[in-house]
Amino acid sequence: MNRLPTFISAAMRLRLLLLALACAPLTQAADIERGKQLHDERCLLCHGLENYQAAASKIKSLDGLREMVRRWEDKLKDPFTALEREDVVAYLNVSFYKFPEQKKVSLRTQQTSAASATLRERR
Repeated sequence: MNRLPTFISAAMRLRLLLLALACAPLTQAADIERGKQLHDERCLLCHGLENYQAAASKIKSLDGLREMVRRWEDKLKDPFTALEREDVVAYLNVSFYKFPEQKKVSLRTQQTSAASATLRERR
């Protein structure tokens, strides 16, 4: 099997390092501060915090909360990205609903894993 010349191998290692550094924030848990900021900028334009007290009896799980955020974001001019949605859900859960965290691979981790798989395929 032919090996790549050292300078190409070093360049590839540098690219992989830069990609890993760029993806590092994606492996973190949902950003509650960012979720609050997104919520305050977009959701509070239409309703106040009192909605969460009444809705708490209807929403029974973290997945139910995710579904509620997804359903209502259709009303926004600028819908959330998947990562932003997870941040908003995390903020609402910590601040109002208090559902136990599910043992589930986060969207950020899934994206990082997908990027790693793509790099392995390219080798």
